[in-house]
Amino acid sequence: MLQEYYQEGSKYLQDDTANGGRVLTADQRQKYTGFLDTYLVPYLRQKDVNSVKDITRSIYSEFKTYLQIEAVSPKTGKKLTTFTINTLLSGFVRILKYHERKGLITQLPYGMKDAHIKKTKADRVKRKTPGILPDNHLTGILDNKIFFGGNPNEPPDTLLFMLSAIGLTCGMRNSEISRLKRNDIKYIKSENAYYLNVFNSKTDFFYSGNDEYRKMPLHPFIAGMLKEHIKEKKIEKGDFLFLKSQKLKRRDTGKPLWSYTDA
Repeated sequence: MLQEYYQEGSKYLQDDTANGGRVLTADQRQKYTGFLDTYLVPYLRQKDVNSVKDITRSIYSEFKTYLQIEAVSPKTGKKLTTFTINTLLSGFVRILKYHERKGLITQLPYGMKDAHIKKTKADRVKRKTPGILPDNHLTGILDNKIFFGGNPNEPPDTLLFMLSAIGLTCGMRNSEISRLKRNDIKYIKSENAYYLNVFNSKTDFFYSGNDEYRKMPLHPFIAGMLKEHIKEKKIEKGDFLFLKSQKLKRRDTGKPLWSYTDA
């Protein structure tokens, strides 16, 4: 069953998806199948384990240690990183949870905190931090042909384009975007970066004690577009960026949230 779970057309995977599991791509299925065939199944046979229900907590724990010692990349021949091993273990965990849901096992062979290998500080440092998407990539994604019916001469200055650009790059809610004012665009000189002062009771607050605002980084491409938008529409301080109506009220405290230079 372990070797059949991620095969194309697998009845197990189809049933799993029907019960809320995400749909896997062919590459993902191939990756998990290779992991099961290369490491899990041979290891279980070595331990004389013939059924998923016979996988105990100690066997599961020993298997994680075995992966850290033996698992290597088929392309480079180097040992797999903790992040890669945990990704592969997720494929195994999915099978175990399937068995639990079907009543084939009464208890998962791992605790809530030890299903995966614990990442050390060194592991976290090694992981590459993604950089800012280059401007030329964004111009391709935010092609004005998408918004203006194929007219390449139409300038990207409409409300639709601006809202789409901010939504795609910032992940903000419609209600958050509609509340933005010119004063909400902040520039941090020490970071040489622009941020949005977003009204919302979420985390990442500007200063301790305030639970109504959070700090949202602006991609330089979007910051430049907003500057042009403000200049062209002659938006004054205190005005909404995208709404002329002043009926939308916000619980502004009137207090400076932090030291900044207006855009």
